[in-house]
Amino acid sequence: MVTRGDAEPPVDGVGAAGGDERADRIGRIAVAMTVLGGLLQLGGVVARGISAHRAPWGNLYEFTCALTLVAVLVFLGLLFSGKDVRWLGLLLTTGVLLGLGLATTVLYTSSEQLVPALHSYWLWIHVSGAMICGGALYAGAIVTVMFLCKERYEAALAEGRARTGRWADICERMPSSATLDKLSYRINAFTFRCGPSPSSRARSGRRAPGATTGSGTPPRPGRSSPGSATPATCTPAPPPAGRAARPPGWC
Repeated sequence: MVTRGDAEPPVDGVGAAGGDERADRIGRIAVAMTVLGGLLQLGGVVARGISAHRAPWGNLYEFTCALTLVAVLVFLGLLFSGKDVRWLGLLLTTGVLLGLGLATTVLYTSSEQLVPALHSYWLWIHVSGAMICGGALYAGAIVTVMFLCKERYEAALAEGRARTGRWADICERMPSSATLDKLSYRINAFTFRCGPSPSSRARSGRRAPGATTGSGTPPRPGRSSPGSATPATCTPAPPPAGRAARPPGWC
């Protein structure tokens, strides 16, 4: 829900700290620890790439580590750009820690070279694009869930069903539903613009007539190469004794 025209501007909550000086100090310490953890994780991803002599997202373990790093960088980027998104930190870092725990305990793979089929520049383009979009979409998904919660709370207040307790205190500190909706839309719009186009991947897989195959050898005679207008033909084997010969070109 986006307000425009003569509608009243949305009123955001008091913030994650709730106006409490002690809570604000704890929040600043948490942000500093998140920055430190992000730097250490960035160093780990770079070291993995140096060790493997390739892009450090060649398997599911490396991809998970890099994707969670992008999610942390999105949060810190929004924070350092001047947006008050400290309320996003707890849920985002919890998911990041769970993802890293899953990667190190279940998905871990030793540093090694990839199979020849994966030695392609698309590892840098397509996989990195999917990784960036996945990390940003994770942050956008958390904002969207918070928007649904805040919208339900605002609807309850509008109907006179005032709520009390811990849940109401949390909702009061969150930004308005309009602010959350706008932020989630911008994050999701960025990811869909950043993702690689399927048509570009399809064009990259085409070969011109007469081009060599992936192994460096030209197409074998008797088979049509990609993009060729000549249909494929085959020479049938000699018929068994007592049977009529098959016509040429029958497959």
